[in-house]
Amino acid sequence: MNSSKAASFESLLQRTGLMARGVQASATHDTTASTERFAVFKDRDGLRLHARNSERTYDFSVTYQVGAPAHLAPEARECLRARFPDDSTLLTHMKQLLAADFSNLKDEVVYSPDYLKAHEKAFLSMGKLDPRRRALENWAEPENQYTSLLNWSLIDYSTTGEAERIENEDALRPEADLDPIEEEVHLTKGLLALPPLSDVIPTLRVATADAEHYSKVDEKGRFAISGKIEPGDYVSNYPIPMSTTSGVNLEQFSTLDASNKEIRVLQFFGKTCKPLLKINPVDDEEKEVLYHSRSAYQLLGAALAVPSDNRVCPRLVALYCAVDDQDPKTLKNIHTGHLPKHFLRDL
Repeated sequence: MNSSKAASFESLLQRTGLMARGVQASATHDTTASTERFAVFKDRDGLRLHARNSERTYDFSVTYQVGAPAHLAPEARECLRARFPDDSTLLTHMKQLLAADFSNLKDEVVYSPDYLKAHEKAFLSMGKLDPRRRALENWAEPENQYTSLLNWSLIDYSTTGEAERIENEDALRPEADLDPIEEEVHLTKGLLALPPLSDVIPTLRVATADAEHYSKVDEKGRFAISGKIEPGDYVSNYPIPMSTTSGVNLEQFSTLDASNKEIRVLQFFGKTCKPLLKINPVDDEEKEVLYHSRSAYQLLGAALAVPSDNRVCPRLVALYCAVDDQDPKTLKNIHTGHLPKHFLRDL
């Protein structure tokens, strides 16, 4: 690496603050900032991140917000109670995710032999020409543009009501190109055809937000993700499927070019997601788990770390539980807080 590239790399690492040490939470309940819907905690010691290969230390002030149980759906309340018996446990967990360098998050989920057999049987029961199977395989196929083309087309549709057709590179599909909305239906039906999980599992997604969608802090120190999402709120990724990972290592994000971005670590708890397993040729590395686009989530709690050094990105952790009986057409987008403008055809 030449000197200019090395300097640029060091600058990036200083900006993103991507190495971390020290994750013991120590916080006090802020009664003045708490509301009926959620409680606010302020960190006494803040968060200290260490840039890779650098002795520089970055300080963050941290605020935690936790949804009030009375305002959580039954499955979300049960998830919160089962995994985090008290506030201290929950705050320490969020601080560990805030401080993560993305190579030490959690052990991956291990699926039982019975589930693996049921998963394979359900997938193979779809014939090779079944559009549900082809949509699943196309989604999971490495080194193609299908996933990004489908997502971008659906995002464009949600904004304008129009969607460009997807160029078809699948030899088993006779069409010259694919209708993205019809393809999304096939993908969702394919996911629904896979066996349900028996237990709630935790999965992760690392994302970034541009300045226009930064988490906003009010005069009392309370914050809202993207300025609109608070604990207890229901959100969706509609009309896009939500891809998460059950894997232990997200180290590829350690060199994320996040200049002028808010770095977000989103953790999902649910059993409506479907692991792609043998469908994904590189699943040993990715451990991809997919929620279909109609999935809804409730925000259990969040933590916002605001840096004292403006060269370092703010960091956010959000814990979500997948919930039933919510119409994604009425919910805020999980990344932007905006409501969808156009709706996909029903299944």
